[in-house]
Amino acid sequence: MSTSFFEQLMAEHAEWEEDRRIDAARARADHALAVADAHALDATLAMQRLEQRLAAQARQLKTLRAVIGVLTTMLKDSGAVDGDMLDIRLEAAIANSEEEVERVITVACQRCGAQVDRRRTVVTASGTVCDRCDAGR
Repeated sequence: MSTSFFEQLMAEHAEWEEDRRIDAARARADHALAVADAHALDATLAMQRLEQRLAAQARQLKTLRAVIGVLTTMLKDSGAVDGDMLDIRLEAAIANSEEEVERVITVACQRCGAQVDRRRTVVTASGTVCDRCDAGR
């Protein structure tokens, strides 16, 4: 069976169109990989900054614990305060501060501006966003 000139011309056009689509798909895939790499780098840098902040805060907490320990010992040893009463008051103050932390604290979403419970947020490279905005990325 012989093919007509028109059929042969259309077959060549179909191959050319298929090659063009393959090239376009490859270009989109390359772009998607580049974007994914950029996001991974951003996430890595954000994690490094967060780890640095956490390390700095851990050092500050150790320093504060040492200072408070020295001050309470000095107060007790000097007789300026009753040691048992100081311990009771410190325990009560710690319990009160823990209760305050457990209360609902609302924060503003950096994307939609809504006030949401801080426990319903995610910290991203662009700031704190609500779970809804984070899910809609």
